[in-house]
Amino acid sequence: MQASLPPHNAWNIDLAPDDVTAVFNAVYNGTFNVESMSLVGKPEVHDIAASPRAIEARGRVSRDGRLIAYQSDESGRNEIYIRSFPDGTGRTQVSSDGGARPVWSRDSTVLYYSHEGSIVAAKLAREATLRVTARDVVVKGPFQDDFDVSPDGSRFLVVGADASVSTLVVIPNWITELRRVTAAAR
Repeated sequence: MQASLPPHNAWNIDLAPDDVTAVFNAVYNGTFNVESMSLVGKPEVHDIAASPRAIEARGRVSRDGRLIAYQSDESGRNEIYIRSFPDGTGRTQVSSDGGARPVWSRDSTVLYYSHEGSIVAAKLAREATLRVTARDVVVKGPFQDDFDVSPDGSRFLVVGADASVSTLVVIPNWITELRRVTAAAR
């Protein structure tokens, strides 16, 4: 069965842990929203965060599939929020002084986000009410907002901040080169 395309201009797509639900940014009627859509069966689009006055973007579903984090500028600056998933109910603000590009920890108890050239780890208590118990800077920049975290949370991949210095390295037959380098290191 072939999935239908989203009816809106979809970008920045994340696949939920169920492997059948896509979360994406939708641009239509002058707004930027976070929506979801099943990739199988009848394609129904659901609004997750859709304020007519805000840019809401970069939705990321928690690894357990119960929450979604996203950024919104509804307050006048980008902040990180969490809602229930897939219904989009509730809203908990995670960042306290701005934030962008949320990334979940493997166990969904920490939400990382970028803030002014640093990465902040927001520790979450997922009791009856979701709340932030601590915010700690875990990586200091300078780097661009794009980043990712290793599954065990011990390493971060970041893009350097100096965009004026771009170097592209092409390694043809890279697997052979990797084997050569790792064999020499033994």
